[in-house]
Amino acid sequence: MGVKPLWSAEDQAGRLAELTASTTDPAKESPLRRDVRSLGMLLGKVLVAQAGEPLLAVVEELRRLLIGYREENSFAADSSPLEEERMSQAREIVAGLSVEDA
Repeated sequence: MGVKPLWSAEDQAGRLAELTASTTDPAKESPLRRDVRSLGMLLGKVLVAQAGEPLLAVVEELRRLLIGYREENSFAADSSPLEEERMSQAREIVAGLSVEDA
């Protein structure tokens, strides 16, 4: 059974356009976004293989909370109650992890 690639270069012209786009063109970020998404998927597979689904669920919950915190925090000068709640939840999750899982 072969391993399915995370992405393929079916559209060579499209890939070339991304790579040669100017730095102001949003298409320039597509390869990096694809790589980050691929690395995230690989990390998830490794976590499941090495530590199981429960740890992956914890990591995904932390990721969700911290992405929300970052998105809220990037627009405001002061922390909102929602931001503080997200960070508090993230701290509680990390504090509850075993040393091995942390």
